[in-house]
Amino acid sequence: MDSGGKFQIQSCEGIGTSITIVFDKAIAPKWFVEKLLLVPGMVIASLDDDISIHQIWRGRFESKNIYAFGIEHSTFTSGADFKSWLISKTLDRARSERIYLVDFELLNQNATGLDLIEELGIGSQSILVTSRYEDDRILERCDFLGVKLIPKAMAGFVPIEIAKPREFFDGILIDDDSLVHSCWTVAANNMCKRFVGFSSAVDFMSRASDFDTISKVYVDSNLGNGIRGEDISKKIHELGFTNIYLCTGYQASEFQPMPWIKGIVGKDPFPQTVP
Repeated sequence: MDSGGKFQIQSCEGIGTSITIVFDKAIAPKWFVEKLLLVPGMVIASLDDDISIHQIWRGRFESKNIYAFGIEHSTFTSGADFKSWLISKTLDRARSERIYLVDFELLNQNATGLDLIEELGIGSQSILVTSRYEDDRILERCDFLGVKLIPKAMAGFVPIEIAKPREFFDGILIDDDSLVHSCWTVAANNMCKRFVGFSSAVDFMSRASDFDTISKVYVDSNLGNGIRGEDISKKIHELGFTNIYLCTGYQASEFQPMPWIKGIVGKDPFPQTVP
């Protein structure tokens, strides 16, 4: 069978011969979790009837000092207890991101881990941790429910990262005029405000995930090359930002209604805006 690999032989008299074999990187299966990305304030729950798995997760999370980031980790050996806990948390489920690490086989219990995931409607937040990762029926059901999967033997090895907290800024300016940026920078220093500026929408988008979505974003109407701030501001709103202002020298009456922005303001640094 041709694997598409390549090899290279290097030989040096009196030293030896080395053979290097290079294979193309394998494409990870759709269900495979390449890493666990945690965010500050996240809630993690692990459900497994095997205590040793909980010890693995607990040890790995403690080594990342997750509690310093406000990350909560709860463990359950009973599907019924997990279900009761989740129902009790219903009111604040929308306030924090969550990951549920759920075993498939729960010995001497009425439901499998996938049954509980489907019943509770938590597929998109769940990862099945099971030794039966080659079972086609389980993989098909995971795909249907939007559930990712980690082979149980990989629980001690899957990389874990904690995302950098988003930063709040009093003003994020997107404007292609360097003079405007200079004025805003001076004003920010004088007023002790946190400020960052971008000369293009592309530059902002590349760092959008770094910023707290309640930061105030000021977008120039004319960003050059036919790019309109009206369109860019809508895309920024779709990323979750809620305090967006069109920053322009034109009158507000010259624009069509834009429900995704909070207002139309002038070019002066940090204009007075609605709360």
